Amino acid sequence: MSPSLTDSRRAEIESEANKLTKVYSEPPIPVYEIARENGVEVYTANFEEVADTFSGFCDFRNDNIYLNQDDTPVRQFFTAA
Repeated sequence: MSPSLTDSRRAEIESEANKLTKVYSEPPIPVYEIARENGVEVYTANFEEVADTFSGFCDFRNDNIYLNQDDTPVRQFFTAA
């Protein structure tokens, strides 16, 4: 069972998202730059057996995003976003 967000944490996340949408309101949105500026590293990885069905995942403990290296750059961008 995953922990649920507290109301204050949810409000904090919503506030940060609103700030980003004010700054980045038109394409192209620099998704990878936004991640790095917020302390999140983005990597591509070989997902081997699940590569056909798995686009990526977030490692919240280490502030990393892993993207399927076999996906197109457009799909990787969407997954990271």
